[in-house]
Amino acid sequence: MTRTALAQDLDTGVGRVLEALDELGLAKSTYVIYTSDNGAGGGSRARGARRRRGGRQRESGLGGGKGSLGEGGIRVPFIIRGPGIAAGSWHHTPSTGLDFHPTFAHWAGARDLPKTIEGGNFAPLLTGAKDAQVERARPGLTFHFPHYQNDATPQSAIRLGALKLVRTYEDGKEVLYDLDADPQETTDLASKRPDDAKALATRLDDWLQAVQAQLPTKNAHYDPDNPPEAPRRGGRGSKGGRKGRRHDR
Repeated sequence: MTRTALAQDLDTGVGRVLEALDELGLAKSTYVIYTSDNGAGGGSRARGARRRRGGRQRESGLGGGKGSLGEGGIRVPFIIRGPGIAAGSWHHTPSTGLDFHPTFAHWAGARDLPKTIEGGNFAPLLTGAKDAQVERARPGLTFHFPHYQNDATPQSAIRLGALKLVRTYEDGKEVLYDLDADPQETTDLASKRPDDAKALATRLDDWLQAVQAQLPTKNAHYDPDNPPEAPRRGGRGSKGGRKGRRHDR
């Protein structure tokens, strides 16, 4: 089935769900969220830092794909229909899947959530107020993927405002991007803005420790003279076994 046919089939299915809610009189009390768990996996291979981060270059121009923490891997569609949401309205505030829990709890009437819960309530954004914010226990957005998938290697990232720092565990490198000026993540600013890079790296370390994140560990059986074979389709990673990967996790 072609991509066009898949898109049409998905669009038809979503349309049927919305029509059923209208027919049953449930649309005024039901939120419908359309999103994805990761960005696209297609596109041509990226070069330089983007390739080391596991990336592919998407047709949109964003670096990275499924399994990577490049913008092409973590930017996804996010569309909501529900009570109080004006058709055609939008908001630029970034959000992640971690925000679903506190938002759903808010819609359900729960107010006393743990202070340290990950994510924040994004319901205020849906009213159309341009100055609305998502209140989280820690400022910024954090991402952690300590695995191998497709071309991607273990990595972590943090975004605060327009600045985003990406750490790759294969080489221990940290790169800094200004997403407002450079959404394609082509220019590493770490050497030009060392204070910002250090501040974000410290925040990332604090978060990884606070949530007891699983970190990749060195693979004692890694053989640099025996590189891994090409990854299998479906994101299962390398066929090369333990010797083919620098880290176990």
